[in-house]
Amino acid sequence: MLLKVVKREIEMKKKLTPLEKAIKIIGSNARLAKLLGLTPWAVRKWDRDIPQQKRCLVIQRLTNNKVTAEELRPDINWDFVRKQLKDKKSAWHKFYHS
Repeated sequence: MLLKVVKREIEMKKKLTPLEKAIKIIGSNARLAKLLGLTPWAVRKWDRDIPQQKRCLVIQRLTNNKVTAEELRPDINWDFVRKQLKDKKSAWHKFYHS
């Protein structure tokens, strides 16, 4: 019986969500919150399966691409999002430096 419990706990530990994996890489909820300029409470409130879209690219950068935005939110077209961000940045750069 004890062996079954231990095996189950090991299996559960292996199945981290991408967000949980990112938190583990970063160190803690509190550390992630600090890096994002949020409170630890705010990060704990997030749905572990569906983190906020606006945080995914930052989390990817904070984990040095060990957890990608695509892993965090596979329901989003990240190529399109990245292109939109690049176009906005380019337009802002042209406006600001002209």
